[in-house]
Amino acid sequence: MAQTIRLKRSATQGASGIPTTSQLELGEVAINTYTGKMYIKKNDGSDSIVEIGGSSGESSDVSTHTTYEYVATSNQTTFSGSDVYSATLAYDTGNPAKIQVFLNGILLDEGSGADYTATNGTSVVLTAGATTGDLVQISAYKASAGTVYTIDTQANIVGSTVTTASTAVTTVNSFAASEFRSARYTVQITNLTDSTYQTTEIILIHNGTTPEITEYGTVFTGAAVEATFDADISSGSVRLRVTPASGDTRVFKVVRYSITV
Repeated sequence: MAQTIRLKRSATQGASGIPTTSQLELGEVAINTYTGKMYIKKNDGSDSIVEIGGSSGESSDVSTHTTYEYVATSNQTTFSGSDVYSATLAYDTGNPAKIQVFLNGILLDEGSGADYTATNGTSVVLTAGATTGDLVQISAYKASAGTVYTIDTQANIVGSTVTTASTAVTTVNSFAASEFRSARYTVQITNLTDSTYQTTEIILIHNGTTPEITEYGTVFTGAAVEATFDADISSGSVRLRVTPASGDTRVFKVVRYSITV
């Protein structure tokens, strides 16, 4: 005859479903049949309950890729700002920059004396002007500021970095509106032109159509704030948007704490 072994168990969700030290003997195992989690009592000088195989979350490295498209005017050399789909050009700088540029489908060579230069993270300058109607495509690779941490499937933490050198409105972070309902941002701004700095906190929530934000805890070392913030939803993505106060070169480092829908 088959024998069924039953552990001490609970079917309650949340903290009340975790056994207490008085409910278990040392080494005794309990299971929560609602969450599927198992617990054991241990003593390393004092009694405590630990989840078997439990962890605070999981992490994964991420990067993003965006292709921007521009239709050239006569002899146009500089491409920046909003493209034909209203996306604002932004890419990671470096040597070389983390982009590929195509003119009418032909991959261009990057660098001084080559087909184009890209140094500031917000614009691409062709060596020779394009012809009216030419299609310029810029494929940008943007790495996160670190690692995405997923916490109990309800939330995650992710970072991003964007560099600006104009007053054009720029997206500094975005997420899928269908995946996350709210977010809290910590933003650090470094003005490389005059060595001034700012940090600020932003809370955002949306209803699927319109995001609402509030900013607080702003501290800056210069004479005035480095930038102002707003948000919108475009093509299903919630975007945190920044308007720099001037054309100084600024680095925006953003950490987003977001909660699922």
